Amino acid sequence: MKNFRRITAALCVLAMLFSLCACAKHEKYEAVFITDVGDIYDRSYNSVVWDGVKSYAADYGASCKYYRPSQRGTTYFFRAIRKAIKHGAKAVVCHGDEFLDAVVRAAERWEDVKFIIVDSTEKDLPDNVLAVSYSTLDAGYLAGYASVFNGFQRLGFQGSYPSDNYVNYCFGFIQGAERAAEDMNLGAVSVDIKVRFLKTDETELDAEARAKLWYSTGTQAIFACGTKVFAAVASAAERNIGSWVIGADTDKSYVSDAVLTTAEKSVSMSVYRALESVKNGSFSGGRSVKFGIADDGVRLDLSRSAFNLFTQSDYDAIAARIKADPTMISSLVTAEDIKSTVLGDESELSSLFSLNCVILSVN
Repeated sequence: MKNFRRITAALCVLAMLFSLCACAKHEKYEAVFITDVGDIYDRSYNSVVWDGVKSYAADYGASCKYYRPSQRGTTYFFRAIRKAIKHGAKAVVCHGDEFLDAVVRAAERWEDVKFIIVDSTEKDLPDNVLAVSYSTLDAGYLAGYASVFNGFQRLGFQGSYPSDNYVNYCFGFIQGAERAAEDMNLGAVSVDIKVRFLKTDETELDAEARAKLWYSTGTQAIFACGTKVFAAVASAAERNIGSWVIGADTDKSYVSDAVLTTAEKSVSMSVYRALESVKNGSFSGGRSVKFGIADDGVRLDLSRSAFNLFTQSDYDAIAARIKADPTMISSLVTAEDIKSTVLGDESELSSLFSLNCVILSVN
C-alpha cells in the first residue's frame, strides 16, 4: 500500500511538471522588449522603454515580456528576437543602433511582425520597422530657457564628445538661454555660458576638475551630457554648495540632490504610441520619426526638478509658444560644420548664432 501511494504521488508530481512545461512552452506575449545586457531596472533606457511597454499592455489588455540577451552583438540580439517571435510576439521593441543589423535581419524574415527601434535615426529600413528618435535640440532649449528664467546667469555646458545629439543639446541650451534673457529683459551680454567637449586625450577626471574650477569661479549650473561626464560634474556640484548640474536623456534626479533638472526624452510615451499604432492598424514603418516639443517628445519634468522660480505655468507657456512657432528654435548648420566649430574657439561658435544677451566662451 505504501509503495502504491508513493508511485501515485510521483505520477502526480510528474503530471504537474509536464503541465507546467507545456504551459511555459506555449506562453504567448504580444509585445516584447529586447533589452541590452543591462538590468531591466537600470533607471535608464531599459527602465523607460519597459515602462512604455508595460503601460501599453495594461491599457490594452495585452501580454508583454522582456528578454535579456546573454551578450552584446548581432548574433545574440537576433537569438533573443527569434525567441520572442516563437512566443507569439506581434511587436518587438529594441533600443539603440546596435540592434539595427539584428532587427533588419529579423524583419526581413518575419514580415508580419512589427519592429520598433528606440533612439535611432536610421531611415533605410524594411516596411515593418520604425525608428524613433528625439530632438535633443528642443530638449536643450527647454533646459537653457528654464535655467535663465530661474535666475541663473552663469552657466556651463560639458559634453563627452561632439556627437550630433550632444552638440544639439548644447546648441538648444544656448538658444533657450538667449530667449529667456530676452523675455526677462536682462540686457546685452547678461548671460555667460562656458562650453567644453572633452578632447581626445581627456577623461572624466578632466571634466570633474574643470567643473570644480567653473563652480569656484561663479558658474551656477552646468548641463552635462554623457554618462561619465555627468557623473563627474555631479560629483563636483555636490561638493560645492549652491551649485547645480543638469542631466540629459533620462531622469537623473535620483543621482544627486544637486541635480537641477533633466532634459528628458519622452521614451515611455513614444514606445506606447508606437505599440498603440500596431494595435490599431495605423503602424507605418520603413522610416524614422523624430519627436520634439511639438508632440511632447522631449520635456522637463518639473515634479523632479529643483527650480524655485521657474514654474509649471512658465513651462507650459514656453512649450505652447514653441508649438505655435517651431521656427523659434533654429537647427543652424550641418552636423559636420557643428563638430568642427565646437572644437574651435568662442568666436567661431558665436558666429553660428544671433546672440545679444548670451556671451559664449570655449574653456
